[in-house]
Amino acid sequence: MSTKEVKVRLDKLTSDSMQENTKGKIIEVKRLEDVEIENVKYTLGGVWERPSIGEYFKHEPKGVFYLMDLKLENKGKSPIQIPSLSFTAIDYSGYRFTQDIGSIFYLENYYPPYSIENLQPLLPETYKLIFDVPPETKITHLSVKNKNWVAVEELMIDLIPTK
Repeated sequence: MSTKEVKVRLDKLTSDSMQENTKGKIIEVKRLEDVEIENVKYTLGGVWERPSIGEYFKHEPKGVFYLMDLKLENKGKSPIQIPSLSFTAIDYSGYRFTQDIGSIFYLENYYPPYSIENLQPLLPETYKLIFDVPPETKITHLSVKNKNWVAVEELMIDLIPTK
């Protein structure tokens, strides 16, 4: 697939998302860029492709795992409940993938921030996200949504970092 074809597909993906948008705007950022939405700063850090996860708890994917580190930081002055976020990995063809349910056990036991309920002011927490995708798939974007956001419909993070 040529670069031009990928650009056209991503433009279509973005325009399709905007047509569905009824409550607010779509914020687009690159990986490693910070964005603040309603007093919470979001930064997508590391992104890895892995054939399996877990040192003691082996969980094998149907395809390959995409692991991502998403850092959240409460910029307010009081603790807040962790926002009810939903995550979707999107490939260059517009296919969407939800988090791997089988990896939830792994995340809850090996990455305590995954189950923390309150986000303290100015103390960032890093969350692991795991997606099981077909082996030939290349994930290009992470979509983050929160039904409680007032002015924002979706945060779209491009996985290619700024240089």
